[in-house]
This record gives sequence, C-alpha cells and structure tokens, in this order.
Amino acid sequence: MSLMGSFYTGVSGLNASQNALNTVAHNLANVDTKGHTRQMVEQGNRIYLDVGEAGTSTMQVGLGVDIAKVRSARDYFLDLAYRESAGRESYYTTQREAVSEINTVFGEMIGDPFRDALSAFQQSIESLQENPGDATRQAQVVTNANIMIERAQAVYNGLAKYQDNLNEQIKDQVNSINKIAEQIYELNGKIAVIEAGGIETANDMRDARNYLIDQLASYGDITFYEDSFHYVNIQFEGTDLVKRGILNKMGVIETEPEAGFYTPVWTTLGDQSVFNLSVPVSSLHLTDKGSLRSLIDARGDKRGCYADMFEYTDTLSGKDYTDDGTVSGDKSTAAFDRVAGSSVASSMAMFDYLIYSIADGVNSILMRNSDGSDDYQPLFDSMSQGAVNVHGQDTELSVNHLRVNPKLLEEPASMNNGFILKLDESSMDQETADMLRDFFKTTGETLKVDPNDATKNITTGLTLTPATMSQLKIAEYYTGIVQSYADIGNLYKNMEDSLETQLNTNEDERQSVIGVSDSDELTHMIRYQNAYNASSRYFNVVNQMLENLLSQLA
Repeated sequence: MSLMGSFYTGVSGLNASQNALNTVAHNLANVDTKGHTRQMVEQGNRIYLDVGEAGTSTMQVGLGVDIAKVRSARDYFLDLAYRESAGRESYYTTQREAVSEINTVFGEMIGDPFRDALSAFQQSIESLQENPGDATRQAQVVTNANIMIERAQAVYNGLAKYQDNLNEQIKDQVNSINKIAEQIYELNGKIAVIEAGGIETANDMRDARNYLIDQLASYGDITFYEDSFHYVNIQFEGTDLVKRGILNKMGVIETEPEAGFYTPVWTTLGDQSVFNLSVPVSSLHLTDKGSLRSLIDARGDKRGCYADMFEYTDTLSGKDYTDDGTVSGDKSTAAFDRVAGSSVASSMAMFDYLIYSIADGVNSILMRNSDGSDDYQPLFDSMSQGAVNVHGQDTELSVNHLRVNPKLLEEPASMNNGFILKLDESSMDQETADMLRDFFKTTGETLKVDPNDATKNITTGLTLTPATMSQLKIAEYYTGIVQSYADIGNLYKNMEDSLETQLNTNEDERQSVIGVSDSDELTHMIRYQNAYNASSRYFNVVNQMLENLLSQLA
C-alpha cells in the first residue's frame, strides 16, 4: 500500500474515534433525560484491496476502520415486562386512591362528623323513650334529625362530587391518549423517512417514541410491534390505535345524561366502545390494566342510590329484576351488581340505603296511630315528590331529596300528637317510643307497626349488601360501610405495593441495559481518546516517513 494511501487509513481511525467520542458525549449529556437510551458504537472494517495472488496469503490491504452502526441498547422483552407491570400498577393505584377518597368523604380522617350526628340522633331517640311526653326531648329529636340529614347530604354530595371528578379525569385521559397517539404517529413517519436508506438510525426519535409507549402502557392494555418499514403499530384494548397510515382517535359520549357520565369510544369506528365492561376485572381476563379502565370502574355508570339495594326493572337494560325467570339467583343481589363493581357508586348506594331505612322506618313508626290530622306528622319528608331514578324506582326518600318535615321544625309537638294517646289523653304513647328505640338498638326483631296489617311490620337490622346475611344495627351498619372500604383500600394498597415492587424490579433490569452509567461512559471516553491518539501517532509516523523519503530523493 502506498504511503499516500496510508494517510487515509489514519484518517479513518481519527474519524471513527471522533464519532465514538461524540456518541459518549451524547450519552453523558442526556444522562438525566427521561426516556434516553444508551447508545453504543459498533465499529467495522472498511473494504479490503487485493494487491496480488499467493497460495499462503490473501494479499489484501485494509483501508482502515469505519462506524458500522450506532445502536440503542434496548431489550424488547424487558420493555414488554415493564409495560405490562406499569399497566397493572396504574390500575390498582387508581383504585386505591378512589377508596382513600371515599374514606375521606365519610369523614374518618377529620373526626367523622356524620357518625357523631347519627349517634346524637340515636341518643335523642333513646332519651325520648325514657320520657316521650317531654317537649324538650321531642324538640331535640327534631333538631338532631335535621343535623343528621344535613351531614348525610354533605357526605352523599361529596361522593357525587368525587364521582364527577373521576368523570372529568376520564375525559382528560382520553385526550392524553389521543395526544400520545398523534405524537407516535408523527414520529413513525419521521423515523421511516430517516431510516429508509438503511444507513442512518434515528435513535433519539426512537427513544422519544419508546418513552411515549411507556406512558401509553399506564393508561390501558396495549400490544405493539415494529414492522419492516420501521413503523410501530399499537393496539389499545384490542383495537388499532396507531398503524402505518392509520390513526384511530378516541372520544367520549354521555351514556348517563342526568349525571353527564362519559364513556370512551372510538370516534373513527362508529362510536364503538373502547372497553368491554361486561368482562369482569381480573388478571386472568387481562382487564386489570390501565388507569383509564380503573377510573371507569371506580366511578361506575350511575349515581348510586338506595334503589340499587332492591329488586327493580332496569329501564336501560330491559332486565326485569323482579322476575325470577329473567335473572337467576338472588334478585336483589343481581340488582346490586350494577353498582357493586364501582367503589364510589356502591358506597353511595349503601350510604343512601342507610338514610332511607332510617327515614322510612322512623316515619312508619311515628305514623302508626295517625288519624290523618295535622297532629300526626312524619319526621322526614321529600323535597321532590315522585322522584325516580333510572330504574324506574321511587326514590323520593333518597338522601338528596330528603329533609326534616318543616312543620315539625316549627312545632315539634305535632310529632305523633306529642306522644299523647288521643283515645286516652292522660296516657303517653310509650309503645311507639319503645318501637323507635328498638328500631335502632335491636336486630331481627319484628316491630308490629300495625297489628291488623302484617305487611307493615318492620324487621329491625340491616344487611350491608343484598349478598350478605348478617344483620347489623343502624349504627353498626354505618361502621360496616366504613370498615368494608377500609378493608378494600388495604387490599388495593397491598396489590399496589406488590406491583410497584415488580415494576421497580423490571425498571432496574431495563435500566441495566438502556441506562447511562457515568463511570462506564468515562471508561469508554478514555478508550476512544486513546484510540484517537493512536491514530494520530500513526498519521504522524506516516507523515515523517514521507518527509524522509522526499528528503532522500531531493
């Protein structure tokens, strides 16, 4: 090989080492950049020149070194494991946050004002039982009932407000998913153009695209693959979201007009629902993935109310829960199933059922001796006579429609004729007062409100849900609601912690491959600097040889 040709060999070493140093510098500059993947230089030989023929030698001369490729250090299977864990962890984190908010609304974190109001009302009932004719005690019952209803409405409205908050989060997440999909779609096109010639690799754009896919994985169940044209194709919940030349966007439609609840749909596919909510949530069905599905599950598809605890005909689905031939098993359980999967809606239903049971039970007992005159007034009445919900069920005693009878607020003595028997005005109505006390203090006891009509009898005690058997006293029922959601919260917290540990393990494994290490990069920098210096010395030696040759010839 000629001396002049040797210059090119030296120059190739200088260029290759310089490019490698640039890659190391790029890694170090992006050590804290989210989504950046460590880039590695792969060097290769330039072509060889044939300079002759020999039986024992190839008689070839190399032309130096070149950068074969600058590739990102990624592992598909580690990415897959990380994104799988991210989706599940996000689902249970959202569920845990929802249950935590429910407990906060119930007041457990701030002294539980509703529990205090319920206890005060029950105590005033017990005090009244000791002396039913005492006007002061009658007034105290009315006052404490009013306080209890106000606080109950604050709890229910707080749950409804949080339900609305979840609803807005659903809309926001749909917008975020669309934005991510648009960015991935744009990056697909740019990467395909840059890499079309098979010479350059758009590593930084690939990093940005992979980071977006990581984010997308936290919203739902995704599958992805890269085709031969360098496009990443992504399915979200089994439907194409991004595909070469195709971008399917999501939207929301209101499926519960009264509450304005949103349902995510594919707007480009005829408003097809994004999720198949008929499939139960479980890891077996791959439905416990993503914060978007979790928000929908936590919110529910309706405002929970006491009607959800009874048999009913659902005017939306057409299922007749009062017909044994339509729904197998316990009909009330089947009715409750519509809200059972939602932490917020089920808590609203159970809480509303508690308030309804108190109002209906107390009113039935107080009006047992009514002769139709104004001397007998119910303690509770409705602000919305004939109010109904989507079941077609009468819900006028739902907490949001309930109030203390304004007439009793003005004249408490008109409650049960001041607890004076009309047939014998010298006698107090102790039996009614005893029934009121027993209504709160006992379970499984039959209160004969009307001895001539067994259908009006009241059995004391409440079951937490239609599927449970244990009877609870009124105060115990509220404690049971709170305790059940505390238990659910602990369950979700344990799942969240376990999945977070798994997610961190997956991320640590992934970072061991894609992460930038300062010490490793500095080691590479020294190596490539030495290679650069060696190429420089080689270049200088050839230069000196050429100078000596020219001097000799001169």
